[in-house]
Amino acid sequence: MMKQQLLVICFLVVSIGLFAQSKWQKAVDQFMKDPALVHASVGICVMNNSNGKIVASYNDQQSLIPASSLKIVTTASGLAILGNDFRFKTTLAYDGEIDLDGVLSGNIYIQGKGDPTLGSDVFTATPDINGILSRWGDAIQSSGIKAISGKIVGDGSYFSSNVAIQTWQWGDIGNYYGAGAYGLNFHENLYYLRFRQAHRLKETPDISVIEPEVPGLSFRNEVKSAGARSGDNAYIYGAPYSYLRYVRGTIPIGKGLFSIKGSIPDPPYFTAFHLAKKLEEIGISSNGVATQLQLVASKEVSKAERNIFHTHESPMLQEIVIRTNQKSINLYCESILKTIGQKRKKAGTSKAGLQALKEEWKGRGVDFSGVSLDDGSGLSPRDLVTARFMSRFLSKVSRDPKIATTFKNSLPLAGVSGILKRKFKGTAGYKKIWAKSGTLGGVRTYAGYCQNIKGEELSFCILVNNYKGSGGAMRKKMEQLMLQFCK
Repeated sequence: MMKQQLLVICFLVVSIGLFAQSKWQKAVDQFMKDPALVHASVGICVMNNSNGKIVASYNDQQSLIPASSLKIVTTASGLAILGNDFRFKTTLAYDGEIDLDGVLSGNIYIQGKGDPTLGSDVFTATPDINGILSRWGDAIQSSGIKAISGKIVGDGSYFSSNVAIQTWQWGDIGNYYGAGAYGLNFHENLYYLRFRQAHRLKETPDISVIEPEVPGLSFRNEVKSAGARSGDNAYIYGAPYSYLRYVRGTIPIGKGLFSIKGSIPDPPYFTAFHLAKKLEEIGISSNGVATQLQLVASKEVSKAERNIFHTHESPMLQEIVIRTNQKSINLYCESILKTIGQKRKKAGTSKAGLQALKEEWKGRGVDFSGVSLDDGSGLSPRDLVTARFMSRFLSKVSRDPKIATTFKNSLPLAGVSGILKRKFKGTAGYKKIWAKSGTLGGVRTYAGYCQNIKGEELSFCILVNNYKGSGGAMRKKMEQLMLQFCK
């Protein structure tokens, strides 16, 4: 009798498990019947984190473009390799000697180590561009320097000078989101290009101001005016270290200023320029500005020992990761990736960072089959992942007690934050889905965690490439599928 009861219990347990699995698989199968996916490439994988088993899937080993959902790999890797409490450091140093009159016979160096938040105005605990310049001015005065016979040097040599990934699109790199990560970043490597709106359709609106000032930057303005509700459809074209920019596309007609954001051509030089301006304001003269690249090219690099006299620290990495995943900041991801490269491979390049990242997770049992990466942010259309890889990666992160909670809490939460702030309210998904989205032309993706009705945590990834119809409509269909995972 006891044996028969045990058999019945086992049968019921297995049946319940099969029912739950078939329920999720049924939702995936129904999703795939949508006419918008007839010519699409789709990969889906849902995994139970308690045992690592796949509970629903579709083409989960097909290599597809992840777009910004790739950021989960970079940010989780940053936490795992660098640590939750890691801080980027930027130092002021000088070479040469300071005489009795306070004249420095040498240069001032702003030595960057990849801090993407330096001079940003979004972190309350750290100063914005004006605040950091004031601090630096005070530090230089406190060191006894009253004049500088040399230059103010922006030193970005901690990272490679190759800041734009080869496979990034030409239409991206002149805009703020395609700025790339330098060894010395400042003001998130962006400037505001403000137009005086025109009153008539197809008129060219005048450029009113560039803020903050970017020395030497010039524009060929080919922007036209479109309807009042047409939005921002203007793009800036130009390469790193190049100061001629083309602006094309449209902005709305109107009566005020309309702003778009561009990428600073050379942030280390930009940083040095603004520090020199600040020093001039407080009465400290110098012999101009330069970057480490210029000094190397002209062979004017001083071999004298540098004396560090001021250090600025960024917020902790766990705070930076929150903003990275909530706001999808490419710069932050690329800085984290190159810093991983420096720590593990002694090279501040994307290639070194990706190599170190792969070694870390392969050592933890993550299979990189079907994965090919060019960057850490997902901006490259040549990045390829599989849905199985993404779900497996998320599942592994969920089992790391050092970073699991920090990472999960950095993701947009359904009905609460990020891109999911206005979604899933009043549904089973409310506060039960944590996910990072991805968007490129013809690409919509989601990857993250959800908690089902039993309280089980699932890792999931939905990759959709080359769908038919609007991106907004596809996004809603994907969200309805995610909702089914919570049931």
